[in-house]
Parts: sequence; C-alpha cells; structure tokens
Amino acid sequence: MVSQLMILLLVIADVQEQLNDTTNEVEMNYNKNFNKIGFLRKSDQKVHIGRNIWIDEGVYNGVLNKANNKPSLCVDRILIAVFGETVLMTSTKSGKPSNRTLKNKNSDEKKMR
Repeated sequence: MVSQLMILLLVIADVQEQLNDTTNEVEMNYNKNFNKIGFLRKSDQKVHIGRNIWIDEGVYNGVLNKANNKPSLCVDRILIAVFGETVLMTSTKSGKPSNRTLKNKNSDEKKMR
C-alpha cells in the first residue's frame, strides 16, 4: 500500500513538472531546433540547407561542384535551385517593384522628339 502511494505521488509530481514546463517560454536555438547545414536525410536523399529547407542531394552536390570554391557562386546556384530563375527574375528583396521595372519618366515620347 505504501509503495503504491509513493508511485502515485511520483506520477503526480512528474505530471506537475511537465505542466510547469509547458508554461515556460520555448527557447529558440538554431543548433537545437534545426539540423546542421549539409545534413543528409537518408530517407529521401535530401540535404538540409538551413531553416528547415531541403533540396535533393544531386542538386546540392551539383551546386558545390559548379561553385569553384567561390561563395558568391554557391549562393547564386542555391538560390536558383530553391526558387527557380523565373521567380528570381520577377522578385525583389522588399517585395516592391524595382526601379528597373518601373516606367522611366525620362523616356516620355513627347520629350524624346
């Protein structure tokens, strides 16, 4: 009888501890919450490139092989692999139209004549 009571008290204490843990703020730590960059998930042959984004192992290896040890080329090829060229050609960092795509005020036909 005493041992059953002790077990019950331990279970109650464990449940209370778990409930207290749920009310605490969750610690966001990149090293704890995400796999390391370059991690190969063998189940589907995908490589982690950061922030829970995965690309095919073949694409990842192709990016590294074509980058020629230049970080800028590596970033360029990773962006193309993740987003595609059409998305990158029509997008800006801020989401607003770029000056390049806006109609140029100086090219007014009346002024050009």
